[in-house]
This record gives sequence, structure tokens and C-alpha cells, in this order.
Amino acid sequence: MPRVAALLDVGQISDILAVESADTFKRPIYAGNVIATVQSADPRK
Repeated sequence: MPRVAALLDVGQISDILAVESADTFKRPIYAGNVIATVQSADPRK
């Protein structure tokens, strides 16, 4: 999927656990010990 993100000129957010809203996602970090809430600033989601 990195190639698709590059073609669309957006950042890739991988390993999503939950979708909080249209631009906010939850994903694991630190080998799954912490769940981070990530917000995308890209115009396309």
C-alpha cells in the first residue's frame, strides 16, 4: 500500500485497530504496548 499512498500524495497509516472519526484512527506502537490515537491531516483519507 505504500505505492498507492505515494501515487495519491498522502501519508499511509498502517495497522489500524479502530476508526474514531473520518480522520482519527487508533494504532499500536511500541510493540503493541501502547495504543496511539493518530489524526490524518491529508485531504484524502
